[in-house]
Amino acid sequence: AGAVREAGLGALEPEGGPRRVFAINCGLGIDAATVEWIEARPRTKRRLRQAGFAVGAAVAMARAGRAPRLRVSGEGIDPVTAVAVLVACGTPYTYLGRRPLDLVPGAAFDTGLAWIALTRLRPHELAMIAGRALRGRDLPLGGPALSGGGTVAGILIESDTPAALQADGEPLGRHARVRVGPGPRLRVLDPLGGAALKSPATPPT
Repeated sequence: AGAVREAGLGALEPEGGPRRVFAINCGLGIDAATVEWIEARPRTKRRLRQAGFAVGAAVAMARAGRAPRLRVSGEGIDPVTAVAVLVACGTPYTYLGRRPLDLVPGAAFDTGLAWIALTRLRPHELAMIAGRALRGRDLPLGGPALSGGGTVAGILIESDTPAALQADGEPLGRHARVRVGPGPRLRVLDPLGGAALKSPATPPT
């Protein structure tokens, strides 16, 4: 009862660096600084597991005031200044235990890339965003704290000083200019006939 499907991947290209394909997501700013912090502390990651990422996120947010601001631009996109930018080609963005956390509305393996930019850090807005994501509700793009949307041509992310970059949970150093766009298409055998790609609640195996 399986089916052959195509999954669209993403690709990023730091200025002066090699092009890299990602299978789920990439990010710059707080998201990537969290990954950078936890991956530099393997004992903490091993002992605390997902709680370690929460600690890393708290550290990254505490340092956000000194972190470089990110500028997002692209075809058909009004320029945005942000503290964090996430780009995804699949959903959900990540899991908290078995609970899916969908942070990039519109991202899907069979429809293309989507991005989201966090433009400011205010505790009550962060709590609202996290709560809606955990409940599977759409995030309020276009509001005072979030911008984003789908992209066919890709986006350019720049900063005055290098910012942390990650792809699929792997830290990729710090870069001041990164292009992110569609990558190759991967033909996959889907044993569930499409149900796995349509249901974000399906846990990874």
